[in-house]
Amino acid sequence: MDVGRAFSFVFEDTDWIKKLAVIGLLSLIPIVGWFLLAGWTLETTRRVIKGDPTPLPDLSDFGLLFSNGLKVFAVVFVAMIPAFLISLPGGIIAGLAGNSREFGGIAMAISMLFNCLSLLYSLLLMIYLPAALGALADTDEVGRALNPASVLALVRAAPATYIIVALLSLVASIIGGLGAIACFIGVIITYPYGAALMAHLMGQAYVEASGTGAVAQV
Repeated sequence: MDVGRAFSFVFEDTDWIKKLAVIGLLSLIPIVGWFLLAGWTLETTRRVIKGDPTPLPDLSDFGLLFSNGLKVFAVVFVAMIPAFLISLPGGIIAGLAGNSREFGGIAMAISMLFNCLSLLYSLLLMIYLPAALGALADTDEVGRALNPASVLALVRAAPATYIIVALLSLVASIIGGLGAIACFIGVIITYPYGAALMAHLMGQAYVEASGTGAVAQV
């Protein structure tokens, strides 16, 4: 995995400022903007996998980007359901116990246990989701991305790579939030840049795990 290229490829596009600024502005639109940014990120991943020399998409096809975003939302939403189901019993038990002195301590311990399990699952998702979204980008099939067997096969094929992607996702999140320092104006650039960084990492990881495609070169 070429981590340095994931950080630098954006700047090799002569229109990178325009592309990032436009999608950054659109991402500020409630709901619709999120879908567009998610779709733009998925399209970037797809171009990386296919070896497109210009991975950053333009904004000429809003329909495609929005459709991509809906697919990303579906994959992420389904993957997050177990986290909710795992934490739900702890919340119910804590609510039923209320202020009971007799069962309060036990209820709190059980609630913490379920919350820890939910947190563990969320951490595993940081490894799982990049593989699922890579499969979605390559095949454009939501069913493939929702198939645990197919996704876990990718993770098993390149576990160290997906762990690196998970760790760097934290870096991407930090970079994305840096624009908030400049009265949120900088978010227009830093937020999509962080998304592009993740897109390239997911594309590289998928190529390595699947043995198909070719990371875009310039």
